[in-house]
Amino acid sequence: MKDQMKPLSQEPGAARDRPWRAVRSGLRRLIALIAIVFIAHSPATALAQGIQHLVRPGDHWSDLADRLQPGDQIILMPGRHRPGQFDDLRGTEDRPITIRGLNDRHPSTIEAGRQGIRLRRCDHIVIRDLTITGASISGIEFIDDTPDHADQPPQLGNITIRRVNVLDTGPSGRRHGIRLQGLRNISIEQTRIEGWGGSAIAVIGCRNVTVTDCTMIGREGFGQLYGVQARAGTQSIRIERNTIRDAGIAAIALGNSALSEEFQPALPEPDAEPENGKSSGLPETHHEVSGVSVRHNLIQGGECAIAFINTSRAIVRNNTILNPTEWVYVISDDPEDPRLEPNAHNQFGSNLITWPAGSLRELTAAGSGATVRGLTVEENLWWAEPNGQESQRDPLLEKKPVGSLQFEQRTDLDPDLDDRHRPRTPEAQVFGRHAP
Repeated sequence: MKDQMKPLSQEPGAARDRPWRAVRSGLRRLIALIAIVFIAHSPATALAQGIQHLVRPGDHWSDLADRLQPGDQIILMPGRHRPGQFDDLRGTEDRPITIRGLNDRHPSTIEAGRQGIRLRRCDHIVIRDLTITGASISGIEFIDDTPDHADQPPQLGNITIRRVNVLDTGPSGRRHGIRLQGLRNISIEQTRIEGWGGSAIAVIGCRNVTVTDCTMIGREGFGQLYGVQARAGTQSIRIERNTIRDAGIAAIALGNSALSEEFQPALPEPDAEPENGKSSGLPETHHEVSGVSVRHNLIQGGECAIAFINTSRAIVRNNTILNPTEWVYVISDDPEDPRLEPNAHNQFGSNLITWPAGSLRELTAAGSGATVRGLTVEENLWWAEPNGQESQRDPLLEKKPVGSLQFEQRTDLDPDLDDRHRPRTPEAQVFGRHAP
């Protein structure tokens, strides 16, 4: 009987000892894991990495404002969340403040109300892996409304928006998916915007902005004036590798509708009283937008692909433009404000443009008094797809696009697009978004 109750560790045979060795090995691994967790959550590491604030659905996460420090993260757990509003959050270059979902496979949803996320006077912020839906004013709004900055270039910003869905904003009026005003160093990446009132992305008086690998799709029942609109003194903006469908008046509007008080730095006031009864000269002038790169985008549907309005140094190259209904591009200048300069030093080249024959109103257009020499038109491929009822060549192909033509345009080459809008015709492969 005693032999039957002998501990297993005392029984002969290595085979009987294997279970205990496995247990001891498991205990050692558990102790090592506990040590790693302890080190990761030690005060020194927490100070270096910041604190992760886990937010459950329904929590008032705006209440975290007074506790946030550089490097901290607000993590919205899977579920439906309230909107968030913050003022004066300041991360640093190497320790930004992050607002995010748990991961990109399980994005959390913010039911917006008026605004989904609104941040004022904030610096070094990352927003990622979230869905924002149903905002009546804006899905995401970043602005610097500090009065002292009105006469200076933008001071705050350093914002990254990545893998965010902004859905159903508006539905009408100047209600923007993402609104950015008076900021610098902004990156919007891999973000999807569907259904909006004003602009999918509105960029107002900002500097150093990139919008890359994003998708903007208009929805039935929403106003959708513009896809991306930049205005009010915005400088240095890249709009590249995006897909924009059914964006309304213009997929990409460079300039237009800027109020003088929105410019940053502010527009100079015209001289009220000339000295000694003599004019002191013309007022200092500015462009609404300058330093623009629009490349490798797919623009489909809508009234117009590109609008140039008081724009300088815009390069629109290697884009695929499909089925606009009114014009491929328009050129216009604001004649009412003498402080705004007309279009200058803009380029349009290596683009691939197709439409069903008879569906496009005019090839291009210029507003009354527009300075068309401010746009250089390089070689582009224009093609009207014959339809079953109309075998004749579209008469628009005989017209010249407005602007200063540098090269003859290609109008005799069927690109033969595949289902991904890539040209099968070898000669056409140097045009459009898929060109090298």
